[in-house]
Amino acid sequence: MSQDRHQKGKITRVTLKEGQTDEDFAREFLKGKKDPFFDDFLEELMEEHYKEFILIHDELYHLVEEDTTSTLHAKLNDDGSIDFDVKYYDGGASLEEAIEAALRNLPYERN
Repeated sequence: MSQDRHQKGKITRVTLKEGQTDEDFAREFLKGKKDPFFDDFLEELMEEHYKEFILIHDELYHLVEEDTTSTLHAKLNDDGSIDFDVKYYDGGASLEEAIEAALRNLPYERN
């Protein structure tokens, strides 16, 4: 059943090892075991752990804090994490899409 959702929390960029890709991280996180239904480890990670990880601008983020008490607000913190406060209808958008919309107002600088 679709409903209006209000979620507030914090995401941080997943720290990758030197030369490691998001796919490598997903393979390690899933302990090298991939369901044949999925094309790759990252796809499985995003589907099966969607409440823990979010892929934004082709960069993997970890949802580290969530408060579930259409607002679309995001703030970049000095430590590189991003606070978010989004209110959206989940029949028309996912949490990932709502956070992406909130991030559009932030200055974007890819490392």
